[in-house]
Amino acid sequence: MRTKNVKSNTTNAISRQDLPKLELLRSFEAAARTLSFTVAANELFLTQSAVSRQIQQLEASVGTESNGLRLAEVLVNVGDVVQRGQLLA
Repeated sequence: MRTKNVKSNTTNAISRQDLPKLELLRSFEAAARTLSFTVAANELFLTQSAVSRQIQQLEASVGTESNGLRLAEVLVNVGDVVQRGQLLA
């Protein structure tokens, strides 16, 4: 089967340098899943402050300052929603 040679749109291309580091995403995933920086840190064999710092680095790499979104605040809000849902269940 032949494939067409398609030109990539260089204005929309994402380079590896633009992507956040995997360790930052792992910290965010663990914190989001557990709703706790401390529990996430224990899972990842890091300190709580290291997880916090990595989430700050992730925020900086994805440019959250421009739209006012803070990933740490999202985690707190998700935690509140989960707790309210558990109270209703």
